[in-house]
Amino acid sequence: MQLSPLERVEHAYLRHAWGPDKAIFWGGYTTELRPGPIELPELTDILTDERTPLVVKDGVWASLVRLAQATNDEWGVIAAGIAIRGLKRAVTRARYHAPNIDIRDDLESAAISAFLESIETVDTTRPQICARLCQAAYINARRWAIELKQYQQAMCSAVYESHPPPDQYQHVDLILTDAISQGIITKLQASLILETRFDRHTVKRSADGHKLAVPKARKERRIGELQLYQWLTGQGYTRNDRDQTMRS
Repeated sequence: MQLSPLERVEHAYLRHAWGPDKAIFWGGYTTELRPGPIELPELTDILTDERTPLVVKDGVWASLVRLAQATNDEWGVIAAGIAIRGLKRAVTRARYHAPNIDIRDDLESAAISAFLESIETVDTTRPQICARLCQAAYINARRWAIELKQYQQAMCSAVYESHPPPDQYQHVDLILTDAISQGIITKLQASLILETRFDRHTVKRSADGHKLAVPKARKERRIGELQLYQWLTGQGYTRNDRDQTMRS
């Protein structure tokens, strides 16, 4: 069974909480908790308990942020697992901006990416550290939802307008072919867009077909869709435009 990005975060957290990769938080990292080892299930209970004072939560989260910054994302994934309810809420809220498009996996990836990136820059001297990390996740997921909705609308407008469209825009395949010929997107990006958005393949199926890792396939599709949207709406340059600019 294929797991969604947030489900993979949950599985990683469970491995660190109960499995062979068990991680231990040391209370000595923060004066708000007792010194000594604290296992992840107990730590999570402390951080998700409404009765825990905010100052205690922020003290622990400041320590989690420092650990994540020092361990190349290991503790970042653990932190995301602890904050999983907030990340799920962020994705659900972002989903409202593109309710008719099946993009939850993309929104989850965008939320997780922003959460982990924000760990590198979050101000731990300010209160509500976890809430601000989840807000960054929501903002990125919402941005992606809006961009994809606009892209889908642009594609539908080009293909299905009530008045007769130009010949080269009679079919999505021709739009993508034209975009490739003008250097807007690559053949790989066009294939991923066509397979996953129009042929209803899963990202994993398309990634396997192109011998790509799933995150790489999602990244390539996201870049291609953004460039395609900008081109269709007149916001981007064609390859000829760029060549002329360079010559001038």
